[in-house]
Amino acid sequence: MKYAHPRPNTGNRSEGSLSWVPGLFAVCFVTILVESVMTFYRCRAASDALEDALSGCAMAAALIDVQIYGSTHDLVIGDAMAARDRYLDALREDLGLDAQMQPGPGSLIDGPVSLELFCVYDLRGSELIQTALYPDGRSGQTTGIAGVLTAPNGQPVPSAGIYGEISFPVRLPFGIRVMARKSQLVTVNERNSI
Repeated sequence: MKYAHPRPNTGNRSEGSLSWVPGLFAVCFVTILVESVMTFYRCRAASDALEDALSGCAMAAALIDVQIYGSTHDLVIGDAMAARDRYLDALREDLGLDAQMQPGPGSLIDGPVSLELFCVYDLRGSELIQTALYPDGRSGQTTGIAGVLTAPNGQPVPSAGIYGEISFPVRLPFGIRVMARKSQLVTVNERNSI
């Protein structure tokens, strides 16, 4: 005995019964687009806030030696290691990092922040002396003329100052994780304004 299987009825479909597929596609597309735009503006606002934080950290580190300034009018920050320690302390405070440079919960930063390069610029007359400190413990000095010597980001250095460059991972939507870098140069002029 043979069993007969009923065939599906395909002739009774109403108009527009598949219109939900393009509609679902449109909803998914708009959702992804809105999430991407929101992430872009969130990252842009975080980038602006991070630039302000790096400027504040550099200002905290840029302490001019008043004895040298009083006798020679040279703008000398001096001890690069002490300046870097002040910079790192201010960075931890401004970004809400713990002692291991890890961010707190809810941060856009998704891992440890590392100081990739730290430079101190001392101005003696018109000569600018750059002391660079690297994360592996190396250091180096370069001399140049104020306004001609450039920071690692290509910006001319007109006076004494601090340059800091940090890197950190950022978590984006859909599980994407990228490494970001941010740098900032802050200079001090003789009129006591930064």
